[in-house]
Amino acid sequence: KNTITEEKDEMPEAASKGKDKAKISKPMNQGGVVHITEGRLLSRLLYPNPVCLLSVAPPGKPPNVMACSWLTPANNLGTFIMVINKKRHTASLIHQREGATFVLSVPTHYERDLVLRIGKATGAKGDKFKTLNIPRCPPGWKKNQWKSKKRAHASSLGSSSSNPFAALATLPSFEPTPKEEESSGSKATRGAGSLDDVKRAVQALGGAEYGTVAVKECICHIVCHVEKMLPSFIDGHWLVKAQMEEAWVRDTHWCGKNFRPRILGSGDILTFLGAQKFGLLGVPESV
Repeated sequence: KNTITEEKDEMPEAASKGKDKAKISKPMNQGGVVHITEGRLLSRLLYPNPVCLLSVAPPGKPPNVMACSWLTPANNLGTFIMVINKKRHTASLIHQREGATFVLSVPTHYERDLVLRIGKATGAKGDKFKTLNIPRCPPGWKKNQWKSKKRAHASSLGSSSSNPFAALATLPSFEPTPKEEESSGSKATRGAGSLDDVKRAVQALGGAEYGTVAVKECICHIVCHVEKMLPSFIDGHWLVKAQMEEAWVRDTHWCGKNFRPRILGSGDILTFLGAQKFGLLGVPESV
């Protein structure tokens, strides 16, 4: 089954005015968008270790975005691992709901200054998208909000009167926080079908209430959801297991099986070197 489809999209707006205007004149993308749903191809979007902008839109709170580069594919099925500092405001937002949805937007060197500004600002005191005047859109540069077909299927299973626990098999597992362990008296394992399982199932299905917002000027949008968060594996950081659901890539950066620029001037992919320095993945000399 062909899981890559060509889609026409709305063209991105020009660079924002004032301080947010990129120093480099970014070319307007006149091409299409490649829609990717197959796990092995989703995983390849992270093979180059690109700098990503992780955005989350929890219900009842302003959306937020942070820069991240500590992430890597864990298999060829779209699963990946990332590490987030527990002090990050975004970390608190994705930990509020099991199965929380978020978006990874991949910038190019044209958005280097924006990446640095996002990394220096906090969303704890307001809407970072508005504060930094970041153009945003639904994933895939579409007009309508993204909805998960997988979540809809899980919700229908959860509402089945014949088996109220049917959804449990499809839900993500979650490592208890220290507070949860303390309140329960132990790291007790819960039996299938217990009241705790039902409560956690309802919370996980409620993750679909999360909105999705992407950074419009980026060349790739990946919709993901949290499967597991380990609080004590790495000091001061969450170790997050997440799953990519689907992605949209500008056709200037998809070569059939690889995620890389294929047209000169379309924008090099950033990889973080530390100390606010970046490496660039450009068009290979030999294609």
